[in-house]
Amino acid sequence: YTKPAGVLLTANLTKEALTRNEELAVRLSPAQVEGIAGYLRWAMWQTAQHELLDGRDFKAANALANVAHPAASADICATTHEHQGIAEQLLQAVQRATSHIIVSSFGWDQQHPVVQALCRRAREGLKVTVLARIRPVAMPALLTLAESGAHVYGFKWLHAKALWTDVGDAMVMSANLEAHGLDGGFELGALLTMQQAEELKVRLEHWQDTAAWRLIPRPVL
Repeated sequence: YTKPAGVLLTANLTKEALTRNEELAVRLSPAQVEGIAGYLRWAMWQTAQHELLDGRDFKAANALANVAHPAASADICATTHEHQGIAEQLLQAVQRATSHIIVSSFGWDQQHPVVQALCRRAREGLKVTVLARIRPVAMPALLTLAESGAHVYGFKWLHAKALWTDVGDAMVMSANLEAHGLDGGFELGALLTMQQAEELKVRLEHWQDTAAWRLIPRPVL
């Protein structure tokens, strides 16, 4: 293609995801499309275990030996069994922030270094805003974040995964803030331009303003 185009979604291709959930989509630049296509090509030929050949049943698939893992990119990152680029980018962004971090995710792992880094920055006095779907399995991480000083807002259907910081770092990704997503599996993330980062901030702050719940670890009358 002379002008490749594409969109990176946090949503699954279901009616609920596309009409009900809080989700995000990034319109990709031609360079980002090529970068993601490279990861998809590698994943298809190197990591797929089954393929649909006759339209009815999946058959075992063998990896090709000559498809190289994509090189690191300035505007696309990924989680693969060879590279944890999304986690690395998130950790760097959290550390570089100077006053404000907004992070949104469906899944949360209290023990993951990215969540621990968010707690640490909150304890240091940074404004850390957390947007999360209310799920029992996520509550240990969300309660720890709130006790560290983060502002934690709850949603019934939120599924978007994104990070924004006051110094211009911003990413929309398919990965949850859990080991399966940041340390293993196959996930993709798009690093945003300054204009895209500002658009992301507007959307995240709108969700914050309309959130039905806020987690208060030690409420007082």
